[in-house]
Amino acid sequence: MNAALPTTSATPAGMHPDEWAARLELAACYRVFAMLGWTEMIYNHITLKAPGEDGAFLINPFGLHYTEVTAGNLVKVNLAGE
Repeated sequence: MNAALPTTSATPAGMHPDEWAARLELAACYRVFAMLGWTEMIYNHITLKAPGEDGAFLINPFGLHYTEVTAGNLVKVNLAGE
């Protein structure tokens, strides 16, 4: 992610604006993949490195279809899976 994206919703309290922008972009990516039919049940995923945090990634919650993924329900995990 090289350029800042304009956000259409307010950044949640306590979250860095860069993380919120990354979440919006990743959620949009899930929606585009769904629109293009690039889904296979629930066992695929798209991840994104959390900006400014070494070893932290954003991923969809297990069990949601790509059309159900939103910026707010993405999960942040570390390399240990926590």
